[in-house]
Amino acid sequence: MNKENFSMTRIIIFSVVALLAAFTIGYYIGNDNSRRATVVPSTKDGLVDQKLITTNDIATRECNFRIEPGNNNEPKALVIDKLKLIDIDSYKVIGNKLFYTTGPVYGKPEIGIIDCVSAINKTIVFPENKQGSYPYGSDVFRLKKVTKKLTANVYNIQYWYGADVDKIDMKKFENDQNLKTFIFKND
Repeated sequence: MNKENFSMTRIIIFSVVALLAAFTIGYYIGNDNSRRATVVPSTKDGLVDQKLITTNDIATRECNFRIEPGNNNEPKALVIDKLKLIDIDSYKVIGNKLFYTTGPVYGKPEIGIIDCVSAINKTIVFPENKQGSYPYGSDVFRLKKVTKKLTANVYNIQYWYGADVDKIDMKKFENDQNLKTFIFKND
């Protein structure tokens, strides 16, 4: 074997070993569950499926939060920093803003926004229908889509709305008849 072939063989062997080492290290880092952020299983874009949920940390580049499943008949909760919201139905993350909806069964139905940096929570769509068994409102909100205008802090929020949780067929709820749009300017 001449000197050129020997050098080429060493380069090839070194490259193969380096690739194997890189894949092995990447595999172990990627499977380090103590530091890995995972995504909550969803039925549709951003809707939480209670049957599949476990306590998970969720990370986007600008927003870290987690969804906690409820015990027994308790609702699921969204936790960000020291803020904990119960009965979360849907959520969308746009940059460092987290839009969410909560249901009427365990608390106050609303569409809200959380600034992921400061953990400041703000209700942006309030319930309209208050009645005996739902003192905070019987309204149902579920996010369909949230988009941001490129040059301003203006968000277009599309959501499904129902006035009375007891009269809604949740299997038929997500249709154009129940779809509403709201323009929100975040100052």
